[in-house]
Amino acid sequence: MIKQSGEVAEILECVLNERNNVHTISTPFAELIKSLKRPHPNKRCSHTKLISAFSYEEYVAVTLEVSDSTGFIVYCRYYDCLFREVGEPFAAKIFPDHTVFCARRIGADYIAISNSTNKNELVHQVKIQARFGEYQHFFTVCLNAKSQGESRFFQIAEFIEYHKMQGATFFQVYLQNITDYDRLLIEDYSRTGDIEYIKFENSQNLESALKNDCYFRNKGFSKWTIFLDLDEKIEVKQDERVVDYLRKIDGVQFTSLDFKIHQYPKMETHPIVYSNLTVNENTTIFQESNRRLEEVEDYSEHLLVQSDQMIISLKSQAFPEVKRQKVSENVAVIRKYIKTKRNSELLTILGKFSTNIEKELPKKITKRIKYVYDIVDVECFKKEITYLRHGGMNVPCYVEMVKNQTALIGTSKK
Repeated sequence: MIKQSGEVAEILECVLNERNNVHTISTPFAELIKSLKRPHPNKRCSHTKLISAFSYEEYVAVTLEVSDSTGFIVYCRYYDCLFREVGEPFAAKIFPDHTVFCARRIGADYIAISNSTNKNELVHQVKIQARFGEYQHFFTVCLNAKSQGESRFFQIAEFIEYHKMQGATFFQVYLQNITDYDRLLIEDYSRTGDIEYIKFENSQNLESALKNDCYFRNKGFSKWTIFLDLDEKIEVKQDERVVDYLRKIDGVQFTSLDFKIHQYPKMETHPIVYSNLTVNENTTIFQESNRRLEEVEDYSEHLLVQSDQMIISLKSQAFPEVKRQKVSENVAVIRKYIKTKRNSELLTILGKFSTNIEKELPKKITKRIKYVYDIVDVECFKKEITYLRHGGMNVPCYVEMVKNQTALIGTSKK
């Protein structure tokens, strides 16, 4: 049940609008969640680090890093724009893993999850992001860009540019252990509105938590979305783009599409830093990606999801309303690139990507990387003019140049 407040807000300095002017008393799966037994009656959930929070018409979904905590009782705590607690806490249970469904509260701009209603309990608030209204995108991609500390800027650019050519118009990028060098590229994609990035310092395997967050992040935001690792690409056959295939089946009541995995050998080396010798229109992974390894019988765990029909992670629970459609490998597959020591002569030679992708993708990768990393140095005397004009100081290269010239003149006089 929803109550709309028509009164003037009494919360000073904070504005009420359709995004935060709603009070609800129930959440999805209320009866099912109520019936869940606590895994350990005398134990509290010790780790409730929040990732994000998204508000829909009747509830707020809070995504967590915590796993294996289904059934633990927690409390939703609400805060206004100045982080003052508003409204009554809402008792909830973690369900499914990584998720808490909370009721909505008038004036709530931020939310936290706690083990009690004690106002002195230290909590971590996250901003509530609205997810209702018209779709902002038709097809988006979530990227798990986990790194072991090595530079992966080339693979990131290739992944994003490839899926942009497939019709994806926005990317949510989950970052773990990314290098400062790679961050330059990520921030440039953010600057141009291609991506948003969610940063994690934690090195543990968070894939199931990130995938869950991806689904909720795109519910009400994008019609279709898929969560992929950096070494994966979705491909539709017959020179068709992913977005064209999705438009053809638009209106079909599938919750998700399941794809077969086709494995391909991964290049052993990628450029670590940019130079016009290591990154140009001839250095793309597709040069070595058309020889496939043996077919993998299993379908990928990474599903192309119709976001509004996905209320929880498919991996968490099975529900009768969840309709998963397996897609023939003759129609579309997920290419997964793996390291292999097998003799390349034993690999099956397959057809290439579409002619347009083979031709245009290297250009797009090179253009973006060159823009970010190919920084042309300004002549020293021009730097000196700018330094004097704005700071009244000398640029170090100019000081060094004058010093060398003075020394040279002194030597010639001798």
